[in-house]
Amino acid sequence: MGLKNIKQRYYLLTDRPVLINKNEKEFYVSLPLLTESSAIMTKQENYFSEKKYARAKERVEKLKGFYIHFTIYLIMIPVFIFLNLKSGDFPWAIFPIGGWGFGVASHAMETFEYNPILGKNWEERKLKELMDKDDF
Repeated sequence: MGLKNIKQRYYLLTDRPVLINKNEKEFYVSLPLLTESSAIMTKQENYFSEKKYARAKERVEKLKGFYIHFTIYLIMIPVFIFLNLKSGDFPWAIFPIGGWGFGVASHAMETFEYNPILGKNWEERKLKELMDKDDF
C-alpha cells in the first residue's frame, strides 16, 4: 500500500518511474530526483486544470437541472390555473402550485448553495475544522 502511494505521488510530479527491486535478501526503492522543470509544472497544472474542469462541469449540470425544473414549473402554473377555472369554484390549484413551488425553492437553495439555517459555506468550514483537529 505504501509503495503504491509513493508511485502515485511521484507520478503527479514527474514522468520518471519509481523503481522497486526485490530479491531474496534485499529490497531497493529507487526514487527519481525531483528538479525544477517545466515538465513537472505542466503536469501539475494539467492535473489541477482537469480538476477545475470537472468541478465546473458538475456545477453546470446542477444549474441546467434547476433551470429545466424551474421552466417546467412556470409552464405548468397557467395549466393548473386553467384547469382550476374549468373545474369549479374551489381554488385547488394553489395546492399543487404551492407544493411544487416549495420543491423548486428547495432545488434553488441546493443549486445556489444557500442555506439559511447553517449559513453560507457551512460544510466547508466544518470540514476545515475537523481536518484541523488532532483526533483524526
